[in-house]
Amino acid sequence: MTLADREKKQSTLMGLIITSITSIVVAAITTYGVIEAGSSKLDRAQKSANSAASEAQDLTSRAEALSRSLSAPVGSIFTSTFTPAEFAQAAGDPTIFDPAKSKWALADGSQVVGSRYHVLSNGKSLSDLRGLFLRGMNHGRTDKWRDPEDNREAGKPQPDQFQTHGHKQAKYAERARYKGGDDLYGYPALDFGPVEPTALSPDAEVRHGSETRPANVAVFYYIRIN
Repeated sequence: MTLADREKKQSTLMGLIITSITSIVVAAITTYGVIEAGSSKLDRAQKSANSAASEAQDLTSRAEALSRSLSAPVGSIFTSTFTPAEFAQAAGDPTIFDPAKSKWALADGSQVVGSRYHVLSNGKSLSDLRGLFLRGMNHGRTDKWRDPEDNREAGKPQPDQFQTHGHKQAKYAERARYKGGDDLYGYPALDFGPVEPTALSPDAEVRHGSETRPANVAVFYYIRIN
């Protein structure tokens, strides 16, 4: 089920709930009015009608809250392999992005003035998640799985870093090979790309690749803004 279908289903459900509530309240108001008016107690009839109307408003508010709870709240992050144009179509958003009308926005650091996100975040820009992984906030976590960097701000990036570690000195640094050969220690080299084949000293530096990363799949990140 696409996002548009799911939200359409939620909207239909909310409409049925509100219609049912309205029918019940109207019937109650009519019944109270007839009974009380027939008894010549117009004041009590008016109070009963007002009470029924207040109850209807309360039930409608609850129905609207239920509808909102069934959909992703503003600020939620959603992943997709769809491009922004394809995602907008799947989500039922305008073809041309409009921060006041579109429900979702690409997480690219943009300002979305006119959206509920802009209001609720006190004017903050969207997080720019392009090219990045997500990491949960500590929020009280203190065990070995915690993020070593405390006091982080949600939505802010964290730069690359290697954990403190050491390496044995290579006995023969010239054993460095292109990918597919052995590494400095005689083990099969990982596919990090070629290294420079030179007659190196034991302390020489050999560089592999351009970053440290786990296996991954590229996706688009979208943020709910309305």
